[in-house]
Amino acid sequence: MKKIFSTILTTLILTSGISVDARTLSADVIKILIADEVKSDLAVYKPDEVIVGVSNLPVESITVPDGKVSLSVASNSKKLNPKEFKKITIMVNKKPVRVLHAAVSVQVFKNVPVAKEVIARDKAISMRSIEMKKVDITGNIDDVLTPEDLSGGLIARKMFYPSEIITKKYTVSRPDVVRNAIVSVNFKSGEDLSIMVEGIALSQGRIGDTIQVKNKNYNKIYTGTVVGENRVQVEI
Repeated sequence: MKKIFSTILTTLILTSGISVDARTLSADVIKILIADEVKSDLAVYKPDEVIVGVSNLPVESITVPDGKVSLSVASNSKKLNPKEFKKITIMVNKKPVRVLHAAVSVQVFKNVPVAKEVIARDKAISMRSIEMKKVDITGNIDDVLTPEDLSGGLIARKMFYPSEIITKKYTVSRPDVVRNAIVSVNFKSGEDLSIMVEGIALSQGRIGDTIQVKNKNYNKIYTGTVVGENRVQVEI
C-alpha cells in the first residue's frame, strides 16, 4: 500500500509541474509520462481519441536529481507508425539526465469522411456518397480530409469502397469540366459566327486548358478551350 501511495503521489507531483524531491521514478510513472507526451504531440491533429501503450521499458525504476521532471519522446521516422521503439529522454529542470528506449504503440481515432458507397475513379465525390465516421487514422494521419475540404468539390483518383477513408492522396480539386460530362460547345469563327451544340468532354480541364470534346450527334472529335463550368469553345 505504501508503494502504491508513493507512486500515485509522485505522479501527481510530476504532472503538476512543480519542483520537488522526485528522486525515484517507477516504471509505471514513466509510462504515464510517455503516454501524456505522445498525446500532447498529437493534439495538433485534433483527434477524438488516442490510445498509447508502452512496453519493453528496460528499468523498473530510475533515480534522478531533485527538480522539475519532464521528458521528450523522439521517433526514428517522420511518419507516425502504429508501433516502434522510441528514444525517451528524461530531463530535470530541462537538462537531460537519462536516455531510455521503449516500444510505444499508438492508435489515433478521429471522425473523418469515409465512403458511404462505391465511388468510381474520376467521378465527383458528392456529399451523399460519404459519411463521417470515427476510424483509426494512424496510418493516414497527415492525409485525411475535413468536411471543408470536400465542400469545394473533389474528384476521386481511385475507386473508393464503403467505409474506406477518403484521403488527400487520391483526390483532386474538381475541375471546371469533368471527364465524360455533358458540355456546351461553342463553335466560333471570328466575331460573326457562333454555333452552340452539346458535346461530351473526353478529358477534364480548368479554365484555359485545352481539351477534346465529342459531338454527340456526329461522333466527331474537336479540340477546344475550357472557358467556364461545362463550357468549351472551339475556334473554326
